[in-house]
This record gives sequence, C-alpha cells and structure tokens, in this order.
Amino acid sequence: MRLSILVIATALLACSKETVAVPMKAPDPAPQAGHRAQVEAAFPGALVQGPSLLGASVELYRIVQGERPGAGGLGIAVIDGEILRDSAAFVKLAPRFAGDAPALAQAAAALLPAVGTALPDHPPTVEGGTLRLFAGQGEPMRTDRWLTVDLATGTVQTAPVPAPAGGPVPALLATIAGPNDIDRDAALQLLGRCGDPAAADALLTLAQTHPVAAVRAEATRLAATCPGPQTITTLMALLETPGDGQVRMHAAQGLGALKAQAARDLLQRILASDSDPAAKAGARRGLRALDE
Repeated sequence: MRLSILVIATALLACSKETVAVPMKAPDPAPQAGHRAQVEAAFPGALVQGPSLLGASVELYRIVQGERPGAGGLGIAVIDGEILRDSAAFVKLAPRFAGDAPALAQAAAALLPAVGTALPDHPPTVEGGTLRLFAGQGEPMRTDRWLTVDLATGTVQTAPVPAPAGGPVPALLATIAGPNDIDRDAALQLLGRCGDPAAADALLTLAQTHPVAAVRAEATRLAATCPGPQTITTLMALLETPGDGQVRMHAAQGLGALKAQAARDLLQRILASDSDPAAKAGARRGLRALDE
C-alpha cells in the first residue's frame, strides 16, 4: 500500500513538472528597412540618410556624397520600388497627395534643392495645381521666403508675400518694431514702395518715434519717395528739430526732391547758421534740387 502511494505521488509530481513549463515569447519582428539596401546599391560609397515615409508607398532619402555629410545632398524617392530623383520624383508622387499640402511641402523640401527647409511659420496650401509654402535656405544667414511649386513640373518660383487682412502696413510695422535687423530693414524697404495709402503716414510716424536712429533716418529718406498730405509739413518739422543729424539731412534732401518751395527759407537758414554739419549738407543738396 505504501509502495503504491509512493508510485502515484511520483507520477503526479512528474505530470506537474511538465504542465508548468512556460512557452518562450516569439522575438519581435526586425524593423523594416524598406528599400534602403536597393538605394545603397544604386549609390555605392555615398552616405544614405533615411528613409522617411510619405504615405504607405513612398520613401524619401537623402544621398550625400563627398567629404561634407552635412552639406546638401541629393533628394530621391522610392515610389512603388522605383528610385526617382529631384523633380521627376516630386512630379511622380504629387498626384497621390494632391489634397495634402503638408505632405507635398515635406516632399518638396526633400526633393527640390531650390526649396530648402519647409518652415512651420505659415501652413502650406494647395490651389489650382500649385503648392504654396514658406521655406528657408542658407546657413548661417538663412533667407526665409514664400515659394510656389508647380505640381505638374516641379518648378519652384519665389512668390510675393501675401497681403494680410487689413492691408500690408500693420504686418510691416510689426516687423519693423521687432528685434531682427535684417527683417526690419526689409520690411522698411517694402513700406517705402508705397503700395498702400497708409504707407506715407506710417513712414512719417516711424521717422518721428522709432527708438532706433537708423530706422528713423531711413524712414525719413523713404518718406520723400512716398509722399502724403502731411509729408512736407512733417519733414520741415524734422529738419527744425535738433539732435538727429541723419534725420535732418534726409528731411532737407527730401524737401528738395519734392520741390517744396515753401521750405526754401528754412533750408537757407539751416545752411547759413545751423551747427549740425549733416543738416547743413542736406540743406545744400535740398536747395540745389529746388533750383534744378
């Protein structure tokens, strides 16, 4: 009896050892490399960067050749297993993303050298077969600009800055009030093109109130090229105000350029007795312009 109990216990113990075995977890599948090996074979010796995926069937790569891996490179796309480059790749994939402006902007930046880097400051749009995007190019002094890309040809062109609601002047003034010297000067020159009726008064306000002396002087110079009802009166007031020689010089020259005969006596007085050499030089040129 004791022997049979011992035999049964041994058998049960053996069964329990077999049933508690834990199956091994299957390994995770290896990450998909797409067509990278095919791309590397097509460009032997080059540094292949990517892929970044665009949809389910497009892979974008950057091919860098030479000794400067960080400088530029060739943009290619693998579309349904076919390797295409630059504009040919963009034109091939564009119909697949016709309504997806962010995807098209990503593809344009990756494949078209003239685009540079698509910037998030303004969202891209697609209208009438044309992609419009905001992009930057160049290091370390990057140039930001609006571009259009023809979806049928991949042709890239610089586009005019879109006019914001309420006209361009408020946006230009906001930039001129900012800290970036390059952007500020560019906005000031655009304001001086006088493309908006409000530009004349805006320039006169800048000439009188902007905290940066160089901006005041340039705004005074531009005011004469974009005259309004108050331009001559304001320029005369600026010329009579001491302490800002460059502003006074440009005001005097502007009065001459505008043929402001009402300012002749003031110009003669500044030339004869003022102690500011810049103002005197401007008055001399202004009087000469009045007599031409």
